[in-house]
Amino acid sequence: MTVTPDPRYIRLTSSALEAWILPRGATLAGLWLRGVPHSLVLGFSDPFQFEAHPIYAGVIVGPIANRLSGAALEIDGKRFHTRANEGGNTLHSGDAGLHAHDWTVSAQSKSSVTLRTTLPDGHDGLPGTREVVVQYTLGDDGTIDLILTASSDRKTPMNLAHHPYWSLDGTADVSGHRLSVSADHYLPVDTQLIPTGDIAPVDGTPYDFRNATPVPTDLTLDANLCLSN
Repeated sequence: MTVTPDPRYIRLTSSALEAWILPRGATLAGLWLRGVPHSLVLGFSDPFQFEAHPIYAGVIVGPIANRLSGAALEIDGKRFHTRANEGGNTLHSGDAGLHAHDWTVSAQSKSSVTLRTTLPDGHDGLPGTREVVVQYTLGDDGTIDLILTASSDRKTPMNLAHHPYWSLDGTADVSGHRLSVSADHYLPVDTQLIPTGDIAPVDGTPYDFRNATPVPTDLTLDANLCLSN
């Protein structure tokens, strides 16, 4: 890497990797493998562009990732409502989700950073004072480790996810990529991309990635794969 990141990015390095982390959204804004000229994830050189283009590129999403049907859920017989932002549903916890938070750095070294944020009771319509922590660590073997943890003082839903867009070969699409996932089943969705409640085998479907398979570009891959065992 020869590009100097914007000072608002946290720069991490190992002997094999360089990463740019943005505290806004605890975002993986760039990731370079030594000897490869392009970033392996989509991002922006200007941090403000992440908000200008709300595609969740590289952010932590939650406390409920994916879609919440009817923007509501029930906990122990009590109904809680969140703000809908995709028709009548809530996607990635709405506009005030974790992707929109300015996370605080609590620990940092050359190759690792830990960020945390707190969701007060009632934030996003959900119960509990919730502390969420994310740790990025770069390995000298070319690996990047991501650990997400959360705690709450009340029963609350928690379904965190990382939302990078991978571009391993630096081309315009992922037709040259191959994907392998140890998942025997997936969750079918309805026309609003809400899981139907069924758990279906991947056999004979476009979601069978048990062996390395070219990533299809003729359909939207927006379903949950169920890891085996």
